[in-house]
Amino acid sequence: GSAIIRRSSLGPLVGIMPWNFPAYQIVRFAAPNLIVGNTILLKPAPQCPESAAAIETIYRDAGFPEGAYVNLYISNEQAATIVADPRVQGVSVTGSERAGAAVAENAGRNLKKVALELGGSDPFIVLSTDDLDATVAAAVEARLDNNGQACNAPKRFLVADGLYDAFVEKFAAAMAEAKVGDPFADDTVLGPLSSLAAAERLAEQVDRAVAQGATLVTGGVRDGAYYPGTVLTGVTPDMDAYREEFFGPVGVVYRVADEDEAVDVANA
Repeated sequence: GSAIIRRSSLGPLVGIMPWNFPAYQIVRFAAPNLIVGNTILLKPAPQCPESAAAIETIYRDAGFPEGAYVNLYISNEQAATIVADPRVQGVSVTGSERAGAAVAENAGRNLKKVALELGGSDPFIVLSTDDLDATVAAAVEARLDNNGQACNAPKRFLVADGLYDAFVEKFAAAMAEAKVGDPFADDTVLGPLSSLAAAERLAEQVDRAVAQGATLVTGGVRDGAYYPGTVLTGVTPDMDAYREEFFGPVGVVYRVADEDEAVDVANA
């Protein structure tokens, strides 16, 4: 027999986009779909409408037909109505688990194609190293990128027993040294989080982890929407923090005996 791969457009697609990479996320969704012939109905995050407006202007100036890319400054309820519309052929969501679950339920009920990119708590595994300082520097950079507000950033650090104590000491010191302040200042590492509510939510998670028995090695003191580099250890499977994503500059370090245990914890 033979197989044929056919690449063709589906029709109008809805994109529900996040705030943390407002230009990149829109472009990576819209550009390939426009190229293949789909049209885009885009719901930008309410925090950053100007990024989406600029991208719509770019597409219009480039000569795309009117309506090929349209921003929709709408509520979640209005978005649900549009996803259910029979003319819409699919929906893509980048956002929280809560948002993904709601959209997936609606898409499934209406038999629409759906792609979900939701939160994550990726592991950074350290089994051996010839340069612990470089390893720690890479860990800190990865954890603090975009103020720690990236879904694909490593948030759990799984460190072999023989390196654990030294790693925690160096990692905590480097996280504590990350300057919090004016995001436009050259020496600032951590500006404010995306909102006061985001900082309050992160602080509540850390406080709850400590209340349940985790150890706060450094950080953990919120100042309005600012939150410092923070390190937790001693998190166990019976704590909420074991399964939660910390969407901010918080790293959780786990001690593991060997590679097998690291894989088990990573997949837990």
